[in-house]
Amino acid sequence: MVILLDSITRLARAYNTVTPVSGKILSGGVDANALHRPKRFFGAARNVEEGGSLTIIATALVDTGSKMDEVIFEEFKGTGNMELHLSRRIAERRIFRLLTSTAQVLVKMTS
Repeated sequence: MVILLDSITRLARAYNTVTPVSGKILSGGVDANALHRPKRFFGAARNVEEGGSLTIIATALVDTGSKMDEVIFEEFKGTGNMELHLSRRIAERRIFRLLTSTAQVLVKMTS
């Protein structure tokens, strides 16, 4: 089974809006409790009952100028086993070979 999530950043922002305030606010205005459920969801790929296979491919918003987006990205950065960088500059030129490099599953939009 494969889950495509666009985007882990928006999911974390939504939880940040509806999660009761814990009193521990990270930089960028992210409540520490707001990241708990998105992290559990993203971690589900490693913890499937009966040894089934689950792949989660998620995008993350970066280089948006938002400190909150950067904090969320940093929280999830090391959790995947692949990181794929897409070039926004190439996409804006309507060239659809967007891969610039591969290296830890978050998809990082770069400018």
